[in-house]
Amino acid sequence: RLGLSPYLIPITIGSMLLTIFFDVRIGFVGTIILSILIGFLRGNEFNITFVSIFVGTIAVLSVSRIRSRNWLFNSILMVIGAYLISITIMELLQYSTFNTIANYWMFGVINGFISPLLVYGLQVIFEYSFDIVTDMKLLELSDLNNPLLRKLAIEAPGTYHHSLMVGNLAEAAAESIDANALLA
Repeated sequence: RLGLSPYLIPITIGSMLLTIFFDVRIGFVGTIILSILIGFLRGNEFNITFVSIFVGTIAVLSVSRIRSRNWLFNSILMVIGAYLISITIMELLQYSTFNTIANYWMFGVINGFISPLLVYGLQVIFEYSFDIVTDMKLLELSDLNNPLLRKLAIEAPGTYHHSLMVGNLAEAAAESIDANALLA
């Protein structure tokens, strides 16, 4: 009713949050389900369903392995790129004018920029509200400048060193079997 573009629907928020809190498979299945629902709600539009599946899949892949805080920047770039590619393909198949495509690109860039930022904020809120441990929380806990780890290093250096060695062994073992090395 407002006449806004369907490319402003933030499908990637759900995709990213499902991937961060659960895993890649659940994020992908959630993306497919949300995309089909959005297509039905828009009056059986194939365009928005295709774009949502493509962009949602790229969003899932962009947050599948979070190892540093720069995931946000990488995710923004990947989602914007996915929007530009998918919008171009769908609009060229419909013989849209370049002005229409450029207008839709603008909506895709806005959505691709805002969605990961909202995911970051919602992730922090959900982590603390539901006491869920994500990879970002594990990265914060593994900081060697943590006061508790610093106290352990000063008062029990042997135990501290042994804990680091066992952690390194567990990380190497987890990487070799393709498990979550950060959790190990």
